[in-house]
Amino acid sequence: MSSVPSPPVTGPVKLLVVEDDDQILALEVRILGKVGTVQVARDGAEALARIQGGYVPDVVVTDVMMPVMDGLALARQLKLDPSTSNIPVVMLTARGSPQDVNAGVHAGAHHYLTKPFTPAQLLGTVQRALGR
Repeated sequence: MSSVPSPPVTGPVKLLVVEDDDQILALEVRILGKVGTVQVARDGAEALARIQGGYVPDVVVTDVMMPVMDGLALARQLKLDPSTSNIPVVMLTARGSPQDVNAGVHAGAHHYLTKPFTPAQLLGTVQRALGR
């Protein structure tokens, strides 16, 4: 679902998980901790602040429906900034209709994964986003 292939990431991997649900966030951190270092944000605005503050992740995994700034707005903001436009964005959301997927891709998502998900699905999607 990626429009431009991501270059493979080698070395330590930095991930940013953006999720407002505590249980899902804990699950994602536990799963993605196997891939690399994980930082978290509770909404898109906090994620942008973290990135603008110097934490530039190799992949952003974001929910769509969140307070303050949703995942679609976050993806659009990342794609507008030349310094962050190449960061792969994985949408991980309960919204799975064709219209929702299209909105995610149009906003800049490289991959779109719906909840519920398995650990293998999440790991595989993030590995693809990393170009592995």
